[in-house]
Amino acid sequence: MGAGQGNISAKTHRFSEAEQQQHHQDYTHAQELTSLAPPGQLSVLAYPHSQCFQLKPRWWQGRGNAKIRGPGGRPWFQLTHTNYLSWSDMFKGSKFAICTMSGEPVMLLREIYHWMASYEFELLRVDPQTKKPIPVCRITRDFKRNLFTINQKYDIQLHASAGSHGVVHCSGQWPSNFRLTLNGHSAAVLDKPFFRTVWDKYAVMIEPNMDVLLFLGIACAIDRIESEMERK
Repeated sequence: MGAGQGNISAKTHRFSEAEQQQHHQDYTHAQELTSLAPPGQLSVLAYPHSQCFQLKPRWWQGRGNAKIRGPGGRPWFQLTHTNYLSWSDMFKGSKFAICTMSGEPVMLLREIYHWMASYEFELLRVDPQTKKPIPVCRITRDFKRNLFTINQKYDIQLHASAGSHGVVHCSGQWPSNFRLTLNGHSAAVLDKPFFRTVWDKYAVMIEPNMDVLLFLGIACAIDRIESEMERK
């Protein structure tokens, strides 16, 4: 399924046996990602085919865990508040974490709010050996730049430690068909209903050969910022 196929959250598909086997292999690889990392390096989770994930947008207002579901609706990751993690003291300042289904954190989301100036999120991968957080990306929404615009503007900066390198841009009107590109190439599409209820989900389509954790983290950070802007 490509990025230009319309409303991805509304798509339904009956998977063949071969597709289900591929989904299981992809899922297993994601759960074993940290064990596959060479010492001192971060493994990049990328696939030669696109992956579609779903998440409930209203989770941010709760205090439990949310499941990030992959192809076929199977939970791939948990989005959790870091105070629920047994080693949360190591991640001081990080409010949320994307974890494997066994509870191992693979991406941290550190929220930074500058009063009447900007809203920021710093994304950090977790070193599988030392468990120390490593900054990989910063997402900034400047209030002044977005004061008189319909299309939301974000500054997305990749750090040298990120598995992907280059320039990330966003385009489109939040929340429907909001696109992320890397060096001019489509990387991810966020598709969220305009009229939302507590049962709604939104889809994040990650394009082939793109860093799944990086763009899932960016998508979650932008959704959190937009949710907070709606509340204020």
